[in-house]
Amino acid sequence: MRVADLPFVLMSYDEPWADETFAQLKALVPEAIRVHGVQGLDACHKAAARAAGTGFFVTVDADTTVHASFLSVTIPPELLSEHVRLSWHSRNAVNGLVSGNGSLKVWPSALVEAMRTHEAAPERVSLDHDLGEVIPGITRSVVLPGIHATTAPARTPEHAFRAGLREAIYLDRLAADLSARFGAESHRVAALLSVLSAWINLGRHAQNGLWTIYGARLGLWLARTQADRDPKAVNDYDRLIALWQDWVLPRFTPGGCRCRWTGTTWDAARLEDEVQALGRGLAGRPGLFPADIGAEHSRLIASAAILPAQRNGDALDAVGWALLRGTGLPRDIKAARRLFEAAAVLGHPSAPLNLARMMETGAIADAEPAEILRLYRLAEARGNPHALPHLARLADEAGSGTPATA
Repeated sequence: MRVADLPFVLMSYDEPWADETFAQLKALVPEAIRVHGVQGLDACHKAAARAAGTGFFVTVDADTTVHASFLSVTIPPELLSEHVRLSWHSRNAVNGLVSGNGSLKVWPSALVEAMRTHEAAPERVSLDHDLGEVIPGITRSVVLPGIHATTAPARTPEHAFRAGLREAIYLDRLAADLSARFGAESHRVAALLSVLSAWINLGRHAQNGLWTIYGARLGLWLARTQADRDPKAVNDYDRLIALWQDWVLPRFTPGGCRCRWTGTTWDAARLEDEVQALGRGLAGRPGLFPADIGAEHSRLIASAAILPAQRNGDALDAVGWALLRGTGLPRDIKAARRLFEAAAVLGHPSAPLNLARMMETGAIADAEPAEILRLYRLAEARGNPHALPHLARLADEAGSGTPATA
């Protein structure tokens, strides 16, 4: 199925530029529809599913511009499932990141109706869609290659601040959860911290980019210093608006800078001073490296794409397993192999091991022993702790003259 065959839904809340974004989307996708003003991210996505009225649909955030190339994307048939959400990373116009923030997504309507995330999550903190919690082991999110959109979350000071605050709190909590599960030195944690570093350091060259840095540093400081603070507050737009109007903006207004969308004024020097003060407060905390990067250096880093997409293959490897075992997706050995190979290309430490095991068990036929050995060695070099026992076994079998077995 082509992405272009699905309904596109723009989701907007209070963005003053949303009419302009919707007009741009309609020029590209004339049948695009819009849901506006629905409070709560879970509720907004359910409204989008109902507005689409189909089994699958595409969501576009109000701060995201879709590239024409997206209409040429074809969805692999093995991934079109009511249990799998597909997404394509967007490039951030402020910090140059290619990440899930502002990403384009293909949703199964059944999954949207079943999920209870963000403000609707029962008895747990939900800062993301948490699709793996809907039906554990079955439902999941998969990031596909390709950059087909640009997200610009900093068109007003308030939205820039809000974007930085929410993303920093979310990334910091996710990094803590992954550190507890996989260890602080895990590649998953390192990838998230590199993204977090971009949010707290890059953007001085961009319009309202300093507000994004301020929001990210303030959010991170609150997360790291106020353990009793409710992280779910970032899902409550009324509280975010009150924080901006009652506490943040009065610290910097009036001033000589003015927002063309809202008329808000602020003092850039006072904002810069507070951003630097927050950086000093965060310095030395584990996993952080706040740096006051000037506008030209920031522009160079963002435009040179030094910070690539953090697609380390986790989702592709997980879906490969689902296809191999037939959990949530029809069992498909060939498709599983393709996804493991894709995850291996993206640097995932388990994908080479999974391919080697498929070869040893006969799921991949006629594999050369040298290729099996190479894949186990690659997995071991990438830090997979399960590769070493397999390498030891192969060495024992080679020494005894016994053929390798599953």
